[in-house]
Amino acid sequence: MSLTFTLAPGNAASRRRRTSSGAIIQGSSPRPATRDGVLPLWGTGSRCATTTPSIRLPSGAGGTDVLRGKSGWLLALGIAAGAAAVWGMARRGPRAAPDIVLIVIDSLRADELDRTVGGRPVMPHLSRWAEGALRFTEARAPSCSTPTSVAAMLTSLPIPATHVTFKRGLPEGVTTIAQVLREAGYRTAAYSANPNVTARLGFDRGFDTMVEAYVDPELSERVRIQPRHPGWIVRPEVLFDLAWKDLHDGDDRPRFSYIHILQPHAPYEPPPPHRDLFRVPGAPEVDASIPSIAAHDDRPLDPRWLAALRARYDEHAHYADAAVGSFLDRLGSDPRFSRAAVVVLSDHGEGFGEHRRLFHNTTVYEEMLRIPMLWRLPGDGRRRGRSDARVDLLDVAPTLCAIAGVEPPRQFWGRNLLAAEPTAHRTFLAVARPPALRYPPFIALLDFPTKLIRNERTGEQRLFDLSRDPWERHDLSGEEPERLAEAVRRLESELARCRALGLAPGKAAPPPKEQLQRLRSLGYAD
Repeated sequence: MSLTFTLAPGNAASRRRRTSSGAIIQGSSPRPATRDGVLPLWGTGSRCATTTPSIRLPSGAGGTDVLRGKSGWLLALGIAAGAAAVWGMARRGPRAAPDIVLIVIDSLRADELDRTVGGRPVMPHLSRWAEGALRFTEARAPSCSTPTSVAAMLTSLPIPATHVTFKRGLPEGVTTIAQVLREAGYRTAAYSANPNVTARLGFDRGFDTMVEAYVDPELSERVRIQPRHPGWIVRPEVLFDLAWKDLHDGDDRPRFSYIHILQPHAPYEPPPPHRDLFRVPGAPEVDASIPSIAAHDDRPLDPRWLAALRARYDEHAHYADAAVGSFLDRLGSDPRFSRAAVVVLSDHGEGFGEHRRLFHNTTVYEEMLRIPMLWRLPGDGRRRGRSDARVDLLDVAPTLCAIAGVEPPRQFWGRNLLAAEPTAHRTFLAVARPPALRYPPFIALLDFPTKLIRNERTGEQRLFDLSRDPWERHDLSGEEPERLAEAVRRLESELARCRALGLAPGKAAPPPKEQLQRLRSLGYAD
């Protein structure tokens, strides 16, 4: 069977973008796209499931409605419903591509998913859901920070190629997975509770709608968790409710929904009944706010204080698990979205003093890079169980292309994880670009089992063998000079590949004063 459809280009003058202050600024029109043929859902091949002509990929950003908060979200529903009726976008017959839901749980360590405290599982809902999923136990983020990791995930490009930081956005002309899926006929939407997942850095590129919920006082104030940081924390339930209503707006196009919740990101302040669930007997009371955590960073830590802080993190993860689990249950019981492809992962890990560091943003050691990554693909019973393939966030976009049945752009560096041999040898780059100037930047090369870490401020280099030393306790740089030299050569080769792309650093408007305050409260600005 073959289907052909075209997105009408629309009127550029009618496309608008709403800012958080309520002003209207001019946007751009959606690009026309034609898709030829219905391709196999999972397919074969080393990169994707496509062997027939697919879609023309965009060379730059398409139009996006950036809708910050509840009022913007309601406007989005009206616009989408009208557009579907006027442009005749509703499909007839069987849906040609699966719905896709991508959930990012901010700051979730890889070991948190299986963690138990006093015999009680920290994340019971997600652990149970993972039994029916394909779980990558050796998944890593290419950075210890949100904006850099999300940029790599959306573009399937390493961070040294895109130059993204807290102050630099996506380069012009770089294609995102949202653009690819929108051109393939998907309706795309993003929901963010993190101020670093923002249109200001270009992360709205390819999304029909982007909800930046944390800037809406109506959303954030009524879900305030602690007096210390009022007005910006968005409960995950609120974000999931927004996404759920959008998924059920009557538009029959396949969906790509990106949902980025903040929990268990610090401050570790879960509400009842999660608060004190894992309290350590006899441990001191801890202030789990960002300033308090930062004050203890890079100094000897009282083990009792550290245990109490980790307990608060566990409680916050338990809270996130309950919210994610409830949303996954809703998806699973829905006639349409029970057949969706669902991905659950994190953008980076979290440190608890393993290398004298707390929180994240500051190093490229394993505790800040190792993440959970789960793929649940209904209708394909073979795609479940645990895989020890070494994968990272660059692999997300090519795999989503395979699920959607579209050819990934040549720009994508990652691999299709559903291909026959996802365990092929891989070399990874990871970076730390701390927003606080007191911390140096780092870059790492992982050419398993060899891992090289370079301090980019001092030039100091450390070498580890992860097969014998998985938590990087023993520096081999002085003991194995030939191995060090080979790792340095590989690192320079990978950096040369990044430079060869010739991408100029992207621009980002300075954050408004209120948003800057929220970034500082999250530890993202001096």
